[in-house]
Amino acid sequence: MPLVQFSLPDATDDDSDADPEPLKLGPKGEYSYHVKLELPAKYSARAPLAFSLKRDYAEYQATYQVQNGLFTAGRTLTLRQDELPIARVADYQSFRRAVASDLAQQLAVENASAGGMVPPADMKADDLIESARAAADGGNVALAEVLLKRATEVDSKNKYAWNNLGLIYLSTRQNDQAIAAFQKQIEVNPYDEYAYNNLGRVYWQERKYDDAAKAFNKQLENNPLDKFAHGNLGAMYAEWHKYDLAAPELEKAASLTPDSPELQVSLGDAYLNLGQDDKALAAFDHAVEMSATPLVWNNIAYQLSLKKTHLDRAQQYAESAVSATAAALRNVSLDRLTKNDLPLVSSLVAYWDTLG
Repeated sequence: MPLVQFSLPDATDDDSDADPEPLKLGPKGEYSYHVKLELPAKYSARAPLAFSLKRDYAEYQATYQVQNGLFTAGRTLTLRQDELPIARVADYQSFRRAVASDLAQQLAVENASAGGMVPPADMKADDLIESARAAADGGNVALAEVLLKRATEVDSKNKYAWNNLGLIYLSTRQNDQAIAAFQKQIEVNPYDEYAYNNLGRVYWQERKYDDAAKAFNKQLENNPLDKFAHGNLGAMYAEWHKYDLAAPELEKAASLTPDSPELQVSLGDAYLNLGQDDKALAAFDHAVEMSATPLVWNNIAYQLSLKKTHLDRAQQYAESAVSATAAALRNVSLDRLTKNDLPLVSSLVAYWDTLG
């Protein structure tokens, strides 16, 4: 079960500007999120690890507890300064990465009645894999892991077992085990449809960009039209600030997945960082044509504001994101609250940060 997120601005260590502007952190203040969740008797839960980090400009604290079937959580971000000298960008990046690691934590909820299941000794590998899929879809990741481990023992050369087990490890950030599982899948079938791409995702998650690039490119050797590998490779290059390599990969991914607004925004960002503003604006416009939503508007506005270009258009998109989200919040009823309503407040904070 994911928890509500905080938004911290990205930062780069590009010092090419002779007189760089300070890093904008957002308005000073304290941002808090608290939740209490009572679990039905048949469910058990593992709380995330508590975490705290303090700097002179900001402080972050997260507390989690499961006791007597009640889960409580609190996340508090305190900003004491609204900007930092650019010389402190490395310090801020370290703080942001640490907070992001906590934000990636999730509450793991399991069905206690099923959690202790021991697969029958005569259960076939394919049946174990199908049961694992159903367990994962139902949120019981621990049971899925048990079933998939058993599947690899029953049939070590099964064409799905190692890859699916690797995905479970990837989702629970057990990266070493995920790498080993995907490598076993590649031993079973060097031309597997997914294994190299998934291996690249693990390396990317660990910020081992060179290893990730090798894995994604190996996937593309097997299938030059793999839309996931092109998209992942392009997004990773962009994160690595290698926009000249990111753009052609994202172009291919967008061509292979023409209905993805997210890819158009990523492609526009790459063009923007290459100084190809006309192409960037065309990609952003295409994204809005496909999905005129607050998230798309905000993501475009944020990229334009980072580059300090086309600020009139950035303001227009940011205002649209804020207005639409505020309107959605006005229509929320506490009596009929849904999971789609929960992120609205944190989203509005992020959108106001972009607009501000």
